[in-house]
Order: sequence, then structure tokens, then C-alpha cells
Amino acid sequence: MSSLDEKYKQLEALIEDIDRLESEADNADYDADTMVLTDWFVVIAKRGFSDKGQGASAVGYISNGNVAIHSILGMLDFLRVRYHARVASDDD
Repeated sequence: MSSLDEKYKQLEALIEDIDRLESEADNADYDADTMVLTDWFVVIAKRGFSDKGQGASAVGYISNGNVAIHSILGMLDFLRVRYHARVASDDD
């Protein structure tokens, strides 16, 4: 097994642990232990400077390669709508 494969397995285990802990902390409507993690990806953002000193930024994602791009787009769209609604209803 390559080092990269091993790191992806570790990342997936961490994602499962964090999901379980978040659901316990939020008193979620579901028990994370009864759910199966089917898809995951991590959105990343990078900032830095080019060799010429100009600012540079990049946004991307990492996954274990098992998530189709249309699934990623669908999940991102779902979260966007969900969080827009949450912000719109926020009374603060």
C-alpha cells in the first residue's frame, strides 16, 4: 500500500470520528453510528505568492477518487442552499 493510500484511509477514519462527535455534540436527529459514510471530499483553499511576488490563490478538493464530480457538485449545492437558508433566517 502506498503512503498516499494509507493517508486517505486515515483521513476517512478521522472524518467518520469527527462526524460521530459532531452528531453527539449537536444532538443530531440521527445516530452517526447507524449511518454509513458513502462519499466524502475535502474542500481546500491555498494562498501564497508567485515568484514575481504577486498574490496567488487556488481552491480545490481532495477525495479518495470514488466521488463523481456530479455528486460533489450536488453536495456543494445542497450545502449552499441549506446555509443560505440558515443565514437568511438568522435574527442576529
